Amino acid sequence: MYFDKCAGSRCDEEHGWDERFGDFLTDLQLQEGLAESTLLVLKNQLTAFNRWVYQATGHTWDRAVPEDFYEYLLNTEGLLETSSLQARRWSLKRLYSWANDEGVTSIRNHTFDFSIRAVKQVMSEMPPSVEQIHRLLEQPDTSRKEGVRDRAILELLYATGMRAAELLSLSVFNLQSESLLKVWGKGRKERLVVYGEEAKYWIAKYKVVRNDLLHKGGHAALRTNNLFVSTGKHPGYQYFELRRMLKKYGQACGLHVTPHRMRHAFATHMYQAGAPLKFVQMLLGHENLQTSTIYIAQNSKDHINFLKHHHPRNSKSKIGRSRFG
Repeated sequence: MYFDKCAGSRCDEEHGWDERFGDFLTDLQLQEGLAESTLLVLKNQLTAFNRWVYQATGHTWDRAVPEDFYEYLLNTEGLLETSSLQARRWSLKRLYSWANDEGVTSIRNHTFDFSIRAVKQVMSEMPPSVEQIHRLLEQPDTSRKEGVRDRAILELLYATGMRAAELLSLSVFNLQSESLLKVWGKGRKERLVVYGEEAKYWIAKYKVVRNDLLHKGGHAALRTNNLFVSTGKHPGYQYFELRRMLKKYGQACGLHVTPHRMRHAFATHMYQAGAPLKFVQMLLGHENLQTSTIYIAQNSKDHINFLKHHHPRNSKSKIGRSRFG
């Protein structure tokens, strides 16, 4: 069986493919005679993991640590069936068993012997309450420019329920209007998302200091089009920075916070405030819904008005007035 190689590099970071995966899959085919369909599933799962771990940590699969494997499963969109979780764990276990024998890594098989039930239990935990999210949003020190950026990110995550990858891929050109953002979701599908008053305010504050943050990191103002930028090695804000920031502010107010839990909180609080489930799912960009970007764009004014009345961070929201008014 033939597996594509990377053109000119060992690992294609953007797409997750590593030429060593080809060696691994070829060995499986020759030694165990696995069906081509099984090998294709393995290939897809391994590239997905490698792409995720690079975005999450800045390093590739051969430098992953046990915490990465566990969090990868926890970051799975929605609650997967146990069999699907087991398949992912099996794929990683096979890869790292081979890589250990080949001297590529020193990850042992027992690393993957955690309970799938425990993973599903953590995934199904209730998200933070409205009051807890409110305390989280107040954590950044907005007298500092980094704090203004962090507050804008937190507000936008909670205002829209965006996936972490969608937020980090935003460019300065994605701001369609004062309350609209164009995002690229799963499968590179484009959609518009709406956000409310608080997010709008902090994004405006952040845009004033964006170039200063780039300069602080030694980057030219035109070095990146990313909306959110870093003072670190990379001009664009990275997933590991997002994860670290959420963890820091979460710990400060006694919460376990991840990008997915922010997304979960958005959906839950909107639904608790009376938003129809299908409307919430549409805003989340779930692939199983038969809604289109055109429908969202045509009804964006209705959606903005709907968020004003149903999202806790907006003044017209009943839940917002009752708890924070």
